[in-house]
Amino acid sequence: MSEPMSQGTSNGVGAAAAARAFLDAFAGKDTDAALALLTDDVVWHVDGAPEVPTVGLLQGRARVKEWIEGFPDAFEPRGFRLSPIIDGGTEAIVPGWFRYLVRTTQRTVEGDFTMRFTVRDGLISHYQIYEDSLALALAFAADLTGPPGSQRLRVNDIVYGYDDVGCGPVVLFLSGRDTDRSVFAAHVLALQDRYRCVSLDLPGRGATTLPPEGWTPRGVADDLALMIREKGWLSATIVGHAHDAPVGTELATRHPGLVGQLALLPAGDAVTDASVTDASDGPAELLADLLRTGG
Repeated sequence: MSEPMSQGTSNGVGAAAAARAFLDAFAGKDTDAALALLTDDVVWHVDGAPEVPTVGLLQGRARVKEWIEGFPDAFEPRGFRLSPIIDGGTEAIVPGWFRYLVRTTQRTVEGDFTMRFTVRDGLISHYQIYEDSLALALAFAADLTGPPGSQRLRVNDIVYGYDDVGCGPVVLFLSGRDTDRSVFAAHVLALQDRYRCVSLDLPGRGATTLPPEGWTPRGVADDLALMIREKGWLSATIVGHAHDAPVGTELATRHPGLVGQLALLPAGDAVTDASVTDASDGPAELLADLLRTGG
């Protein structure tokens, strides 16, 4: 039988309080405070590919100390949030979401997770995390082809190819019907230090599949709305080509709460010229000015 949800451990410290204290210490890079919350024989359980340096079974404070201290060498935080902790007395369940840059490959990985902390006599005796171990393994794969930010995601009937780089407010670039997402390479280069840039291929272009029955701007807009909600890209700035305006306008019209700004760049204008290489003196900087001013 499980413990009552409000029951604490024998010394009155519940698992939820211990888990919160550990996570606060970990986030604050206070290794000593984090280790003080663990039993001498603590077990650390992270499933996945052994090529990922944080994966494996560890026992004892000394090994967990190495794990804690090595974490920043493997990952650069790009986003992190926790949901309310579920207190089970001697166990605490901590759901959440992460986004990290893998330092060795410069690939970005994100996903949902659930951590389980078990407490004995007020100290954490067991830790286990449930996460997307395949995504982490791919992010660490040095021989994986494609650019570091390359991603693919099935949404309803279409598998969308996109790049996801940078950190900050989300800018979603939509390729044209006759181009792929590489047309925005200079713009992404100029903006990725200040914005999270997601450049996406429309159906039939680049890495995005074309369903046998074809596609409609409304259908793709609804797919993108689902993606934006589930990925947490709320209030995104949508950037597209004026001659392919229907997808962007359908998205802004049908799902206004998801779109912060809509920028439709005129065809043939310098701002859409894919040949620009100097982002400090070209169309990408014009777009950066637009985003800064909110125009």
